[in-house]
Amino acid sequence: MKGFLSDTPVSSLENWPELQSFASYLAENLNKLDNFEQGHQNTELINTAPILLSGDWGSGKTSLLMCLKEELNDKNVVWLDAWRYEAESSLMTALLHCIWQSQPEPNNAKQQALNAFKAVLKTAASLGVRGMLGAIGIKGNLTDIQKDFDTISQVETQPPAKTQTDLLTEQFEELINTLWEDNKPIIIIDDLDRCSPESAVELLDQIRLLVSSHTHTGCRFVVAMDKVTLQQAIRSKFSSLSSYDSQRYLEKLFPIMLQIPRFSLANHNTLYQELLSQGGYHDDQDNTDSGLRFDEKWKDVFSTPCFANLRLIKRCLNTYQWLMSNEPESQTPPFDTALLMEWLAAINRWPTLRDYLHAKSNVFWEQVENALQHDSVRSENQDATVDELLEQPYIREFFNESPTKGGARYEYRLQTRIQDYKVLDEFISSKGV
Repeated sequence: MKGFLSDTPVSSLENWPELQSFASYLAENLNKLDNFEQGHQNTELINTAPILLSGDWGSGKTSLLMCLKEELNDKNVVWLDAWRYEAESSLMTALLHCIWQSQPEPNNAKQQALNAFKAVLKTAASLGVRGMLGAIGIKGNLTDIQKDFDTISQVETQPPAKTQTDLLTEQFEELINTLWEDNKPIIIIDDLDRCSPESAVELLDQIRLLVSSHTHTGCRFVVAMDKVTLQQAIRSKFSSLSSYDSQRYLEKLFPIMLQIPRFSLANHNTLYQELLSQGGYHDDQDNTDSGLRFDEKWKDVFSTPCFANLRLIKRCLNTYQWLMSNEPESQTPPFDTALLMEWLAAINRWPTLRDYLHAKSNVFWEQVENALQHDSVRSENQDATVDELLEQPYIREFFNESPTKGGARYEYRLQTRIQDYKVLDEFISSKGV
């Protein structure tokens, strides 16, 4: 068995020119915004407006951000790997630690910066505790209530104390301005969509406070995550409001939302061949000593838009290698290896598909086929879960046409495919997959 392909980001985008060009485009525009700010006084919105880079699972978000960081070589960059700090009490406090660790050296205002850091860290931690309590239905705590009563009693003799929100924005501005007198940092946030919905939305809410205040720190946030996942997290937070529009929330927070270019195997054949080589695959039928032989039809699978995903391709190649590791390489597999790769891609793209395969009868799959053929007509006795299955992104297109064998309605009907998938699934289940 050869080595498995790792899920680490692509270190060089030489074979992924679209992503490389997009990173250069982003860096160029960030520089233009900074140059514009230098010649205009009232540019708070332009300078601090967060940018959302949206991409599906495995679309290359981290690879893009790493390339962007290299392109911004003359700028200060703060990097927060949100998923790494998911176990922390607050992602905001983790971000503040990353900011502190990214400060320039030497720092002539070390003690002043340390005092600013301690102050904003304390305030952020306090807001984080409130956020966690609010997530389980508790608004504030006894200390907060006591402070509120103290504030009321003081109003007659002195101005009320500042709110935690005002303190956070002022202290954050002081920290940034103390650490960086000029060339303010770009704060990159990655893997936020891997965090719990509560943690993700809490951090975004605190970023919203920082960028919507009247302070002017000069730093900018660049957040890379799946917009669909983010919308689900927002809807979860405001689930008590049936008509809440998560898209409007995003538009308010992110005046600039960009879509990461989709991976296309037709344009990245060199990268695909590189993955095959790294995985120990070859195309020589007579060579049984240098790894597994790949099927040319696999390219048809991964060229399908719903499967054109670098992480999915790696997972499928790794799984195939695991399945075939003890099979005699000199013998032709007793099944269609292209169809096996098709099924591996499908269950990686739609993990619940295996549950449907095992739990549903032939009648159910007949109803699925009927629903595909008569899209606008719902049969009277149709299983309710048919609609649930077909609501998953891209799955209708997949059921309508097999990537390796053609149209389900004609040459290769869905009913036949399901039976073939069941045989293949028994094989992969026997290998522990």
